[in-house]
Amino acid sequence: MPAPARAFSHPALAALAFLLALAAALPTNAQDALKSARWLAARLPAITVLDVREKAAFRRGHIPGALNIPFSAPLWRTKKYGVPGYLPAPQTLARALGRHGLSRATPLIIVSAGGSTASLARAARVFWSLRLLGHERLWLLDGGMTGWRGRLRPGPQKRRKPARYAPRPDLSILATLEQTQDALDNNVPPIDARDMDHFYGYRNDLDNEDGGTILDAVNVPAAALLDGKGRFLPPAALREAFAGRGAVLDQGRLVTFSTWGVRAAVDWFALHEILHIPDARLYDGSLAEWAAEGMDLYDSTDGMGGVIGG
Repeated sequence: MPAPARAFSHPALAALAFLLALAAALPTNAQDALKSARWLAARLPAITVLDVREKAAFRRGHIPGALNIPFSAPLWRTKKYGVPGYLPAPQTLARALGRHGLSRATPLIIVSAGGSTASLARAARVFWSLRLLGHERLWLLDGGMTGWRGRLRPGPQKRRKPARYAPRPDLSILATLEQTQDALDNNVPPIDARDMDHFYGYRNDLDNEDGGTILDAVNVPAAALLDGKGRFLPPAALREAFAGRGAVLDQGRLVTFSTWGVRAAVDWFALHEILHIPDARLYDGSLAEWAAEGMDLYDSTDGMGGVIGG
């Protein structure tokens, strides 16, 4: 007769539950990067929450154990060639993340305030930045804090011990100016993630006088990919949103852009992480670089609806 199973002590059971939750957290790929608040709640504290809200909002209440690195923090973006908003060099960003106690192996979910396109865009841009560093155990909380129903903790975050973050850059999700031009030359129009007023040139966030968009680009506003609560639409609806606005989804490299590459991250996430299009890329310099380099723009408000610049 087999010996009876040895009973686990309560600490042992707690440790086992933690390891099981951690094991459930580890396997990740483009097929499961978007997660719900319920999924996250079942896996805490095995997953580190990276909260990208501003410090004041974080201190009013945050998910227990969360790490706060606001999107406005200088480590996420830098200025190059006189143009703002670029991703810092991978080693520079990696060292900064290590000082916050993160390594490339840290299971990490990105959390924003939620409830708006701008909020989700900031979280998606951070996700893209970390994915480019080679961070594989990485997720995005759909809807941000608006969907969280669990306990909140007020006050500042706890200090984390510094770690070594060793990046393995994945340049397959990054588009340069030359690659964006190459996509155009191959009849795959880049995707402008800004709203229609910016796309058609009625509004302009750049310092130059010229508005509009990249010549021959198509407009798929980031907001068109979300529901009324700031969550991503189902895959079929996302595909319809892209195709219905002229985006070519099955002919090679797809490039998303916006003014500084932030809202472009929403379109990129939908393409790469939800629709599983492996050659979807985000143009880091986006329209700010394109205009600064004197490339062709299309502005419907110039009186003739023709090309300006160039």
